[in-house]
Amino acid sequence: MEDNHISSFSVWAQVWRLPEQYKTLEVGRKLGGRLGQIKDVALFEIRGKDTHIVKAKVKLNGDERVRDTLKLLDPNQKVLKIGVRYERIGVLCTYCAKLGYEPKNCQFFINDSIQNNIKKDRVGEWLKADQVGRRLTEKRASFNPNQPWDGSVLAQPKKKSPPA
Repeated sequence: MEDNHISSFSVWAQVWRLPEQYKTLEVGRKLGGRLGQIKDVALFEIRGKDTHIVKAKVKLNGDERVRDTLKLLDPNQKVLKIGVRYERIGVLCTYCAKLGYEPKNCQFFINDSIQNNIKKDRVGEWLKADQVGRRLTEKRASFNPNQPWDGSVLAQPKKKSPPA
């Protein structure tokens, strides 16, 4: 088997299933830091959706497994399971969750096959992001749920004049 080993590279990691109040650049930095060395963090809007997602551009180590979930504690100490998807990661072994080869060429899969001990795939093709989105500007990135996406101020209702 030819070794097309990738030592490290940068990729955008999308953070999914994150509650709205946690969709901040600071949370993106913390979660992205668990995946690899942070290069950039931003908020993106997804076409056709009424929400946005946090993305972190991270330098992944090719010797480590790609993570599909992260855990986050909310203020009530409840564990939130956060999904991770990667943009343009190329060839992925779903059996061992490493990049650079397919499951049929995976040494772990080959060894398990010989021992008749094949396990469930660690990850799936769903780990590859199918949407990229559009980066929000800094003004729009400071998300306020009471403010429209275009940054304009919502009209305030006029007060009725007191009866005479």
